[in-house]
Amino acid sequence: MKTMKIIKLTLSFLLILGTFTACVEDTDFETPQVACNDSAYQMIPEASKTTFQNVLNSYTGSISDFADENEDSIYLEGYVTSNDLKGNFYKEMFIQDAFENPTYALKLGIDIRGLYTKYPVGSKILIRLNGLSIDNNRGEMTIGENSNGSIDEMREKIAASHIMRSCTTETIVPVQVNASSEINNSMLGKFIQLNNAQFDLTLFDANHKGFPFVDPNDNFDSQRTIVFCEDDSTLKLETSTFAAYGNTSLPYEKFTISGVLSRDYGDDNYVLKLNSTDDIITNNDSRCDPVILDCGAGTVGGSNVVFTQNFESISDESDLIGLGWTNTNVNGGSHVWIDRTFSGNRYMQLGAYNTNENPLESWLVTPAINMDSSTDEAFTFDVNVGYYRGAALSVYVSRDFAGDISTATWELIDNVNLPTGPSSGYGSFATAGDINVSCLDGDVYFAFKYVGEDGGVTTTFQIDNIKVSGN
Repeated sequence: MKTMKIIKLTLSFLLILGTFTACVEDTDFETPQVACNDSAYQMIPEASKTTFQNVLNSYTGSISDFADENEDSIYLEGYVTSNDLKGNFYKEMFIQDAFENPTYALKLGIDIRGLYTKYPVGSKILIRLNGLSIDNNRGEMTIGENSNGSIDEMREKIAASHIMRSCTTETIVPVQVNASSEINNSMLGKFIQLNNAQFDLTLFDANHKGFPFVDPNDNFDSQRTIVFCEDDSTLKLETSTFAAYGNTSLPYEKFTISGVLSRDYGDDNYVLKLNSTDDIITNNDSRCDPVILDCGAGTVGGSNVVFTQNFESISDESDLIGLGWTNTNVNGGSHVWIDRTFSGNRYMQLGAYNTNENPLESWLVTPAINMDSSTDEAFTFDVNVGYYRGAALSVYVSRDFAGDISTATWELIDNVNLPTGPSSGYGSFATAGDINVSCLDGDVYFAFKYVGEDGGVTTTFQIDNIKVSGN
């Protein structure tokens, strides 16, 4: 009797899927009419529905199968948050457990193009899990088919027999995010909104025209850096090279931007993926860029060494404090710049990997350097990178620093040559360039600001041979 009951329930489910009535919930004329049927929901017993938490807990560390087709039916209900209309999502659909204040989210791999025609954003859907599997696919918990021990997209006929859409369509309310420190694994797959943000200034020309969303030199995905105005932390916007808006210029103004939080292909960093550029709201707000030091052009530097530090005279980073340096973690964390030695050379180093700090923001500030007894000064230092996972280092100068990072006025030194690799292992020390600081006078303080996050931007930066020289 139990087997017969299961067969009848499954057959009823399949019949309902095959006889959907038209139920149009979308007013966007680019979206075709979508079949839906609320009666299917009414036939599914509440006792047979499971939760996102149970589904995620069923993952054992490798691909995990749900119940067999001939076992009691198990269903998962969720709301669609992704849209493949513009080509930025491909054979994937993200869902979360509530249209507002979600707790969990995950991805469905589905071997169908044009998923938006069947499951528009906000659709409430029901997935029969029997015969399907779950796996961690490049950092994202994904439901699909077990293909010889690895997760694969559901074939079209499997998706058709396992997913039904209710006629209920809700407005997805994004999770609010104000800094990269608020982002963690529990938010993966959720629809989020970044507030008070802008694209990095280096993505614009002198006339403020933005680079396109997609770099023409990229083959599959392009990443553009979003900067939070609150703390200068960053998050990458990832756009498929097949996205319809790939050639559109990035907006110069400050904005709010909404999309699905995901991971990049190598599972190295969090990225935001847009449904469409309509989810970027600029409101003509001015930018929040820091003041940039501009001492003009011209040849600088000379034989008069105003300040130099190669760290060879210290045995521990704490020795720098007695020399007038400031080495501080501004968020109260324990990780600061540390001294390291390799091949007989001592330098300062910081990286966010395995720190459990999100974000890790630490400043290394020089002692006061008086610029009154010289001219044509140049500031330079050597820099090296290990395991590059995104930009984490920036260089500033202050004329009024008095020991408190937050109360000083800082000017960004933007013409610094910083490496962007290698992604594996370490590179070699090279000069960051002769930076013109000849317009500074009196006591000044140069600062090396590191902002990263464990599980996100973890790049290790090393600095050495800091020098100010002039005539």
